[in-house]
Amino acid sequence: MCAAIALYRDPENPDSFKAEPYNDPGIANWARRISLGHFEETDKPGRGLASRIGITLANGKRYECVKHAFEGMDANQAQDLARRKFDRLTSNVPGHAREKLVHVLYTEDLDNIASLFDGGA
Repeated sequence: MCAAIALYRDPENPDSFKAEPYNDPGIANWARRISLGHFEETDKPGRGLASRIGITLANGKRYECVKHAFEGMDANQAQDLARRKFDRLTSNVPGHAREKLVHVLYTEDLDNIASLFDGGA
């Protein structure tokens, strides 16, 4: 279902995956046609994250793409990606509160992030 939603919506926006897309007939149609399977490349040393994405068109033509690395695998990219996701997820939080939350997340030793919401921080 996530792959089908990503065809229609912005996969980097968490709002794309809320309940509404599951009722969209176009997304449901694609979800029924998407299949997942084992990719032998992942069995090789250092290739655990390899993936192959293929699409077969109605006329029988097939296209494939193989990837061994993804955005966010590099430590610097991962931090930037995490910050972009955080900004999207907290877009409705007032700026001063969001910056306080960033400060707590990066400077405090949290055993459980839930403590931020139960008055623990």
